Amino acid sequence: MIWHKIIAGSANGRPSPSGGEYLGSNPSPAVTLRPLRRKRGNIKNETKMSEKISTPEHRDRRAEFMVRFLDLAEHVESFRGKKAEEIFGSEKERREFLRNLDESHFFDLLNGTNGILRNKEKEEWKIDGEGVELTGFSGKQIPPRQEDKEPLLQKAFEEARVMNQSGRSLEDIALLLAASINEIHPYADANGRTSRFIYTLLYKGYREETKTEIKNVLGEYGRDVIDVDPSILAKELHDLLADEVGVSNSEKNPQNIKNVFNDAPLDRSQFRVEVPETLQDELLYAIRYGSFYLNLSAFVFVHQYPKIEKYLRSFPTHATIILDKLLPGLGEEDVKNILETYWRLKRRYAELLIDSIAHPEKSEYTKGEAQSLLVRLKAGIKMKQQENQ
Repeated sequence: MIWHKIIAGSANGRPSPSGGEYLGSNPSPAVTLRPLRRKRGNIKNETKMSEKISTPEHRDRRAEFMVRFLDLAEHVESFRGKKAEEIFGSEKERREFLRNLDESHFFDLLNGTNGILRNKEKEEWKIDGEGVELTGFSGKQIPPRQEDKEPLLQKAFEEARVMNQSGRSLEDIALLLAASINEIHPYADANGRTSRFIYTLLYKGYREETKTEIKNVLGEYGRDVIDVDPSILAKELHDLLADEVGVSNSEKNPQNIKNVFNDAPLDRSQFRVEVPETLQDELLYAIRYGSFYLNLSAFVFVHQYPKIEKYLRSFPTHATIILDKLLPGLGEEDVKNILETYWRLKRRYAELLIDSIAHPEKSEYTKGEAQSLLVRLKAGIKMKQQENQ
């Protein structure tokens, strides 16, 4: 494997006028959930603190170690007997590395980087981020489910290779891979540092004058140096996803359904007894922390039924799905159906992010505006850098 030979030796909710709760992107104190027993790994990651590099000193030590590792890493399989400075020194050499990199070695690169940064045994270098949560530009979020993470990273890698072959800038390629890692969150910890390392290595290269920068992006204040935060594009990508589902289409959405709403605090008592508690918990968790996707999932679900009005509350300009009416009528298969749509939309969102960076020229990523989503992502990253200086 790419690293092994060397290392082996060393609901933003807001209250409604009626006192209920609109579901936004983050949890709100107004949403009251009973304590839930976490039985499924994709509810919440329970990474042991001993596996995390949580102190500034530990992060800085791992940054120093990574640079020493690269200085010695001439026997890494995909380096073909060359040193890291020969592989990543110039743009030409980095492009050649990308051309020769296959999927297996790409995952070795990611897993090895993350494993080294977390000081994990090499047998534990793997995608282990099942149930991990993240906090980004738009608040707390749930990444795609575990089984979708590797295929999404594969898609990002395939697009990166095509971009390299077509002569796209190394900055754009590095942005694609770093943004994908941050959005997909494949690991239980150090996703941000892994993304910053990959970004800096591919864009800036590895030579004497960039070693300090690599240490800095891996250190305690690495986000101040560069933070490829894909949630900068959250609004634009959410709008695209809503368009795909049909929320803005008057034929698909004649009632003009805008969101979901609950009059009373949500808990297990609103489900049928036949619905397993694990599914109840997963849906409640999705409502609380992934409400945009839950809104769309509920929209898709209720449109399968001719008597859709019984789940709605109508207003002069729009309609709302009332969860207090919806949840008691859901059987086990219905909950599974909604959750499957929820995770499918999560995966689709990540695909849109990858595609918008790989193909910024597509009309859906400009919509007649002067700037593509990629340009806006770069501007957002630069603005955050300036704010942190």
